[in-house]
This record gives sequence, C-alpha cells and structure tokens, in this order.
Amino acid sequence: MRKLLTMTIAGMFTLGAGAALAACSDGETTISTPEGDVSVDPDSGSVDFEGEDGSGSVNVGEGSEVPDDFPSDVPLPDGTLVSSSSFGTDDDKTWGLVYTFDDPGSVLDDYRDALEDAGYEIAGEFNVSNDEGGYSAYTADGDDYTVAVGGGGGIGSGTGSGGDDGGVSITVTTVTNTP
Repeated sequence: MRKLLTMTIAGMFTLGAGAALAACSDGETTISTPEGDVSVDPDSGSVDFEGEDGSGSVNVGEGSEVPDDFPSDVPLPDGTLVSSSSFGTDDDKTWGLVYTFDDPGSVLDDYRDALEDAGYEIAGEFNVSNDEGGYSAYTADGDDYTVAVGGGGGIGSGTGSGGDDGGVSITVTTVTNTP
C-alpha cells in the first residue's frame, strides 16, 4: 500500500512538470521517475502514468483508453472516456473509469440495466437532486467483481437526468473471499 501511495504521489507531482514540458515541445514527452514513467502527448491531450512494476497506471485526457486487463464481464457504457486507472494485482485489483455524457441520468439508468443483464445485483443506491442538478450512485455485486457507479448533471427523475452535461464514474474491484 505504501508503494502504491508513493507511486501515486510521484505521478501527481510529475504530471505538472510533464504538462509544462509538453507545452514547449512537439510530440510526446516522457519523464522517468524511480516509481514509473509519465508520458504527456499534447497532440491527443493525454497524460499517462505507468508504475515501474506494472501494478498501476493512470490515463487522463481525450486519448484515454480502458485498461487492457479490465474485466470483460463488466459492461461498458457508450460515452467519452476522459480518465482511466488500474491499481493492484490480479487477486486485489481496482479499475476506475470516468466518462462524460450529455444526459448522465439516462446513462446511469441504462448502465444499471446493463449490469443487471450481465448478472450483477444492485446492492445499494443513493439519489439526490435539487434545482441545480442531481447525483446518483449505486453498487452492483457480481461473483468476481463489485461495481460502484456514481454521477450527475441535470435534474429530473432523481438520477441526474434532465439533459444537462455531466459525468459518470465507474469503479470496479475484485471480490476477495475470506475463509
């Protein structure tokens, strides 16, 4: 855990330096640190951090991609992916995805249906809205993974629908069965 924290902090400090260097150069710039490499690509607007031991990565920007080892049995929404991350090892792994949408409330409802269709059971739900907007969150449990979903934007059905732009975050963690 300490190494993960160190890797994350080192990555965050070097992101600022990488962005500054990228502004002064053409093409991708890579900065190597003891904990991993940070790459900044001003053409795609993406920043990538890959841990030295391969146990963690962060990808931010328009060039974000779903991590290669993201579980295939967890459905993905259609939308613009603006951030992705993965940390941990096979037995204790966490993936994070952040999307933007024109109507996040509709996406949250549709994604809940997709999770249930894939065999996940909604385990908890939270909704709040007012005249300024709304936020909704829920968790879904599967045999191998737990999926936490949250997002918001405009108001309407209590799940952030209403047509205003907003975002949805998806966090997937491995289920650890203890004896």
